[in-house]
Amino acid sequence: MPRKPTARIREHIDRDHVVSYSVRFRGRGYPAETIPLGRSDEGINRARAEHEVRLIASQVVSGTWSPTRRDELLAEHEREPERLLDPIRKALDREARRRR
Repeated sequence: MPRKPTARIREHIDRDHVVSYSVRFRGRGYPAETIPLGRSDEGINRARAEHEVRLIASQVVSGTWSPTRRDELLAEHEREPERLLDPIRKALDREARRRR
């Protein structure tokens, strides 16, 4: 008997208390990778993450879901390069303060 499809919403809290949400599906026909849903500083909360999971699951069942391609993710980050550098700068600042 095949395993019942399930979804697990993962929450990760970083040092700045920003929560990152992602989902991991288990079951035949579902994607094997972890799918990022967003961060709390982008307006994502647990309820919205659960809503996104239901949308993705319905798309998978209907056959219309496709994974986000890496080039699409890179294009998004090229539009917002400062967003990528902020965590790096904060980590470097923390490390410099710690070493003083």
